[in-house]
Amino acid sequence: MRTLWSRRVGVPRLKIASELGIAVPCARLARGAVRTARERSGVLPMARKLFVGGLSWNTTQESLMQAFSQFGTVLEAKVITDRETGRSRGFGFVTFRDEASAAQAVAKLDGSQLDGRTIRVSEAHDKEGRGGRFGGGSSQGRY
Repeated sequence: MRTLWSRRVGVPRLKIASELGIAVPCARLARGAVRTARERSGVLPMARKLFVGGLSWNTTQESLMQAFSQFGTVLEAKVITDRETGRSRGFGFVTFRDEASAAQAVAKLDGSQLDGRTIRVSEAHDKEGRGGRFGGGSSQGRY
C-alpha cells in the first residue's frame, strides 16, 4: 500500500491510496499505463466476495467458513459484529479464491438454512454513494 503525502514533507495523509481506489502510475507497466492502488495491493475483485444476510446471532466465522468451503477454497469468512455488544449483526461476507466457486455457492446456498435461519447469499457490492457521518442533504442555497 502506498501512503499519500501532503505538500508538507513528512506529513502523511489519513487515507491510503488503496482505500481511495485511485490510479497511481506504476513503473513496470507500458508507458502511460496506470493501475489502481486496489489492483497493486492485491485486493480481490468484488465478484469473488459474497454478502450473506439473515445469519443467526449464534453463527460464527468458523461455521460460516465450513458451510461455504464445500463449494471451493474460502479465503475469508467474516461475521460482522456490533462494536458495543460484540453480538452478530446478522450478516457477513465470504471471499472465494475463484469466481466459479462463488457463483456456485450463490446458486446453492441462497435461500438455504444455516443455524436454523434462512440465509440470503448474493454478490457483494462496494459501498458507493454513501453520505458522510451526518447524512446527506443539501442546503439548496440557504445559509
